[in-house]
Amino acid sequence: MVTEEQERGFTLLEVLIAMFIIALVVAQLSAAMEQNHFALGRLEEKTLAHFVGMNKVSELQTAFNWPPLGTRDEVKQMARRDWQITTVVTKAPDPKYRMIEVKVGLKPEGISEELRTLSVLKALMSNHAEQS
Repeated sequence: MVTEEQERGFTLLEVLIAMFIIALVVAQLSAAMEQNHFALGRLEEKTLAHFVGMNKVSELQTAFNWPPLGTRDEVKQMARRDWQITTVVTKAPDPKYRMIEVKVGLKPEGISEELRTLSVLKALMSNHAEQS
């Protein structure tokens, strides 16, 4: 016969199972939060890289000098980070225009360009002198 005192509590096995389930849920939430934190940091880097690239394209488009053909690398600082900017200027099918490709990435040393590049912008630029 079971007394009233024996019916009131949980058994040790029930408590251990409940704690195990709670531990699994907390572990999954922790992993999801860590993944979201990483994704947010990557998104911030890509957004800033895009802004750096847009600034470079605007700088080229507002300059009075026709950009020379070729590839140029430079490092600029924005948002307390050093950004590697590679600008490639090539001929367009119409000689009144130049094609500009700007690749932007963070400047850590020792990794390949593909891994470093966060944003690529392409623009078409007309010759200011011939439009006047």
